[in-house]
Amino acid sequence: MQPVDRVITAACVGAAIGGLIIWALQTYVFNGGDVPGALIPVIDIAAPLLGALVFGWLGQGHAESSPGPPSSPGG
Repeated sequence: MQPVDRVITAACVGAAIGGLIIWALQTYVFNGGDVPGALIPVIDIAAPLLGALVFGWLGQGHAESSPGPPSSPGG
């Protein structure tokens, strides 16, 4: 069994956090308020998407993947 890539793990964690944000918004902010009907589906899609994108980008480990010096074509 192959280990799961840390970018995928981080993106899944970010999507889960986005889901928690949606729950908190629906429970405490949008509870009985005047919210346009088209805004709620946009938030339902955008929160997990942004969480997955941000956490996936952070999970790449940018400090480790810095390119080395260019090699000469002649060897």
